[in-house]
Amino acid sequence: MKKKTFFITLFFFPILVFSQKPKEKNFFVGLWELKEVKQPNMSEFMKVPPGTFKLFSGDKELTIFQVRQGGSIITAYGKYDFLTDTSYLENLDSSIYFPETKPGTLGLRKINQNRYESTYYSNGYPFKEIWGKVFYGTNTKMNVAILPPKQQRSPITN
Repeated sequence: MKKKTFFITLFFFPILVFSQKPKEKNFFVGLWELKEVKQPNMSEFMKVPPGTFKLFSGDKELTIFQVRQGGSIITAYGKYDFLTDTSYLENLDSSIYFPETKPGTLGLRKINQNRYESTYYSNGYPFKEIWGKVFYGTNTKMNVAILPPKQQRSPITN
């Protein structure tokens, strides 16, 4: 009986190990906020105002939106897929910035568990962005980003 169990385990163990998707890509799923950009003519990254977000879902859907004082707007949406450990494909179905959307490959460099750098090319020039993970719930950046300043809020009355 022990021999049989050993051989069954020996047979299924590689299947279980090699059939699992890499856990590294799971860090990508969630809400990310654009923190810094670097254009071809810049020597260093520049901080950007808060309010530009990318939402990567577990079913490979992507939504890019902006939250401003007057409201929010979805600027693009589509699908994403990993090509390698250092690149992924954004296939936008619609974008307010790019009327003729086409799939675009972005370079990906994980800085740490809460930050990543993406690189894309436009007219042969590299553009880089640093995105930070947004943790939402009580007392988080996301709640603050959506709510207007306290003096502009109307009181809640019953």
